[in-house]
Amino acid sequence: ARILGAYKSGAQKDVAMTPIAQPLSDADVQNLAAYYGSLSCKSAASQTKVGDAAAGKAVAKNCAACHGETGVAGNPAWPTLAGQKAAYLQNALKAFRAGLRKDPMMAGISRGLSDADIANLAAYYAEQSCQPTAPGRKTP
Repeated sequence: ARILGAYKSGAQKDVAMTPIAQPLSDADVQNLAAYYGSLSCKSAASQTKVGDAAAGKAVAKNCAACHGETGVAGNPAWPTLAGQKAAYLQNALKAFRAGLRKDPMMAGISRGLSDADIANLAAYYAEQSCQPTAPGRKTP
């Protein structure tokens, strides 16, 4: 709801999302967030190789404090990255790096990422399950 609300208010801009979000009521934003939050994260595997997931895992250590070790955020203020489509993650990270998406924390972090780092992070998070692991159990 936070990001959709940001598109609605104009705090976040995107050529596709801004015009869709602006006419939504606050209730629409909450309902859409609830709907999308209830969907399964299982999707068909992508046929397009984006990056090296093993290399992405090493870079992801810098993201774990907010987004969790495997991309499942422990705090609802931060998005879960696990199970997202690699192309979406790449576009989002590049938009943060270019200043097109606004977030002070992500601006600083993404500025230091190369295109290869972004592709590798996207590959890593796209391979992860969006379901949290049981306490004390690590995922590969």
